[in-house]
Amino acid sequence: MSKVKTVKHFHNNQVNKWITSKIIMKMKDRDRKYKSAIVNYSAQAWQEYKTIRNEVVEMIRQSKKRYFIDILDNNRNNSQQLWKHLKQLLPSKTNNTLYVEIDNEIIRDDHHIARCFNLYFVDSIKQIIDSIVPKHNHDYVMKFIPKLLKMDTFEKIDMAGLKTIVRNLKNTGSCEDDITVKILKDAFDISGNRFLDLINTSLTHGIFPNEWKCSVIIPVPKICNTVKLEEFRPINILPPYEKILELVVKNQVLELCEKHSVISDLQSGFKRNSSCETALLSICEEWYRAIDKGEVVIVVLLDFKRAFETLCRSLLLKKLEKIGFEGLVNKWFNSYLQSRSQKVKFNGVISDSIGVDFGVPQGTVLGPLLFSLYINDIVLHVKKCSIRLFADDTMIFISGKNIQTMTEWINRDLAAINEWLSDNSLSLNVKKSKFIVFGTSRILKVVSNENISIKIENQNIERVKLVKYLGVMLDEKLSFNDHVDLISSKISKKINFLKRIGKNMTTYMKLLLFKSIIMPHFEYCSTLLLGLSKEKTQQLQKLQNRAMRTILKCNRYTPIQSMLNCLELMSVKQRILFATYIFIFKFKNKLFPYKVMKNVTCVSDVHSHNTRNADNFYMQVSKHSKHRNSIFYEGFNAFNKLPSSIKTIRDLKVFKRKLAKFVLNIKL
Repeated sequence: MSKVKTVKHFHNNQVNKWITSKIIMKMKDRDRKYKSAIVNYSAQAWQEYKTIRNEVVEMIRQSKKRYFIDILDNNRNNSQQLWKHLKQLLPSKTNNTLYVEIDNEIIRDDHHIARCFNLYFVDSIKQIIDSIVPKHNHDYVMKFIPKLLKMDTFEKIDMAGLKTIVRNLKNTGSCEDDITVKILKDAFDISGNRFLDLINTSLTHGIFPNEWKCSVIIPVPKICNTVKLEEFRPINILPPYEKILELVVKNQVLELCEKHSVISDLQSGFKRNSSCETALLSICEEWYRAIDKGEVVIVVLLDFKRAFETLCRSLLLKKLEKIGFEGLVNKWFNSYLQSRSQKVKFNGVISDSIGVDFGVPQGTVLGPLLFSLYINDIVLHVKKCSIRLFADDTMIFISGKNIQTMTEWINRDLAAINEWLSDNSLSLNVKKSKFIVFGTSRILKVVSNENISIKIENQNIERVKLVKYLGVMLDEKLSFNDHVDLISSKISKKINFLKRIGKNMTTYMKLLLFKSIIMPHFEYCSTLLLGLSKEKTQQLQKLQNRAMRTILKCNRYTPIQSMLNCLELMSVKQRILFATYIFIFKFKNKLFPYKVMKNVTCVSDVHSHNTRNADNFYMQVSKHSKHRNSIFYEGFNAFNKLPSSIKTIRDLKVFKRKLAKFVLNIKL
């Protein structure tokens, strides 16, 4: 007896909108032919069924292709709608967890699971805080906070300013009340005046609305298909109207902080015009210069235990007041931080709320700025080493030739940092903290015989030969070869995905998807890759060639330049050079919030002669090949050689346009 299989029906046009009435009729004919083949069980009946089945498959394939072509072509000039429809082709990242495991017990009830997640997220923070034993009281901590400004009232916002903030909001999802940003924008003409009054009332009375203090947490698995609570990350969803009020406050506070240089230059996170790239370039410049002198660099990367969630709110308010945020401003922040609560949403079910007494609210607009102000004075406690911060990503490093002395100084500064952390209700995760040694091959060979013991409270910090910092893999020789291998793996997987779904897409759609999900891997911190070896550059270029062949449906013998010209793309080498020139242009025209590279000077700074090269960058002698091939030497040298018609441009858009034409003429 033949095995009967289940035939799927696709009658829900809300799910698959490309299933037309004509296809549905054809599918019904297919199903009848299938039943007839089961009953008659003849070769002719089965052949008739297979023929119509194949016709249905082809009709669905062609209809789906036409559907996406029409949708995306109609929204070609609407990037938001374009990407919304394009996401239908991407793999879903929804959480498929149907149960969790707690104390070896399987829990399947959604209400119970949501409550367990909420209790776990709150209790795990309390456990960290309970384990912290401060060595000094708050009065001692406040001695290190300087008074830098005075702000005791907020300025009222007018309707024009409020409209600008609302218009620039991203169309994110809703909170518990289902009020999305889109709904807020659509209703703004009607509710704008009342909303303006509410915001200005909050600012002038120093009161944050109690109804806006409850966050909705969505657990997102760190590991695919996990069932353990500790392997989920809490994602905070806040109502969009709260973000608007926070943006009004943030804009005023941040403007004053920038005016009075409140936040240390050693902090790169959450600053205007700063990024992971500027932070990494600034640090690498110092490392390269040390290595160029024949020195070794020891870098310790510190991992804090959920720093945003454990900071002490009362201490934060005291620090804000000491800095100069007084009166109604401090009262508003006190109202903003107190009586916060959270709920957990799991599979559409929302738990009861639980009070949260520590940390800055996650996912908020103000949270990162408040954290930066809270952690700002940590830099004052590092004496011998250099320290760099990117939000809570903290590193200290030291360079020199005497390993023993360097180790002693690092351990002293680490002890001071650990003491500061405990006094500020923060904790260090020693097991996840690492240290790495940078240097030339010869120096590293010598150092390998040295016993470098870096400790915190008698716990050894692990030494590694490869570490990930701000998304970039750093190896002992700063070659970035391992980083290229990492991004190559990611790019390769996404090219395979592009190839699988490409049959339903036009060339334009595939190019758009390439630029959206693949190109960012080529471009992220690409200025660091200027000195990349020819082999590694070719490795990336081969991946780009593969992607271009997928987009254009070319064979492997198609000339690379022809594909680049057709798609109007730059090669990997050209793209790195283009990014390098843009970065140096911004540096030269002071578009960064602080001096990223301390030791870069112009010829006019070295001598007062009025020569034609006076505006060029002064190139210092460099011994180490890595330094000579990097942006800090080769990049600036290449910028000096740009034609004057490009180099002297001051407008960024014009510079990019003319530079692109110049770079495209550079040989691959």
